[in-house]
Amino acid sequence: MKLLSFNPKIQEVKLQPDNYEDLALLCRILCKGDILVGKARRKIEISEEGERPRAKIEIFNATIQINSIKFQESSVLHASGILQDGKQKGKFQSISVDVGCSYFIKKRQWQAWEIDKIKQHEKATKPLVFIGVEQDEINFFVMGREIKHLAKINYNAIAKDFGQTTSKWDTVKFFKEIQDLNQQFNFESVVVFGPGFWKEIVAKSLEDKKLHLKIFIEGSSSGDEHGLFEIMRQGRINKIEKNQQQAKEFELWETFLGCVGRNEKVTYGLENLKKAIEIGAVENLLISQTFLRDKIIVDLIQDAEKKHAKIFIISHSFVRTQLDGFGGVAAFLRWNLYS
Repeated sequence: MKLLSFNPKIQEVKLQPDNYEDLALLCRILCKGDILVGKARRKIEISEEGERPRAKIEIFNATIQINSIKFQESSVLHASGILQDGKQKGKFQSISVDVGCSYFIKKRQWQAWEIDKIKQHEKATKPLVFIGVEQDEINFFVMGREIKHLAKINYNAIAKDFGQTTSKWDTVKFFKEIQDLNQQFNFESVVVFGPGFWKEIVAKSLEDKKLHLKIFIEGSSSGDEHGLFEIMRQGRINKIEKNQQQAKEFELWETFLGCVGRNEKVTYGLENLKKAIEIGAVENLLISQTFLRDKIIVDLIQDAEKKHAKIFIISHSFVRTQLDGFGGVAAFLRWNLYS
């Protein structure tokens, strides 16, 4: 999450969600009556003399007063309400709140816990590291509050037998750069991008080193800033974020089911969770996206956070359906309550 500005005089926040956890937080924070400003889409009709009217999708800046909030299957937060300005003022409009886009949110009064949670998410967001690979250079970027070009390694391409081209490059310097970046940013994922097969060579070197990194490979026309902006414009970074979220949810759920089978430190169901939270036994709380805006679940999350539990919102359809079968809530415990 990026907290871009907060104006206490008019109670307005500008922020940018960076991952699914940020969207889940906004689902809890946004309320009926709040003002939301962001990009929206609407269908308009264009008619020219002598031709039939045709429909066109227009993207515009919309200001709505929120009536309802809903998480869609695609993990996009969907806010619906009434337009507050423009020619369409008073008409119904929706805004899809998505990763990587900025929004203004205005409330009658921001609660202290809401601002605190946004700041916590801002600190917790791990940056994404990008390695742009060209025929004669490797570029290193990091995306946090902004995109920074951190370093460059030059190397020479040399011809091999059968007309193939491989690269002779300084792997010692390369992995020293990776090590320095990891110490500075503590990243878990890296995106290797660029044209041709050079990116595969670099990605394979990373895999062979067994650095415990999630490695994504993306094709682009270049391995510099232009190539990075290219894959960002095409929405491929958002897909990577969502894939990471789904993998995390599957891993959590498999661990939970294993603990259930062994009767180890887990519990599930609303009443069991209430008791476990009350005595401070919950370490990690799993909440189904299905029930995220239910008042009783919102209260449960706030109580768990006061006891320093970590919250995981489950959105993937398969895992969420299974969690719903356990009552929509489950938890890993600090100690076993039932042994």
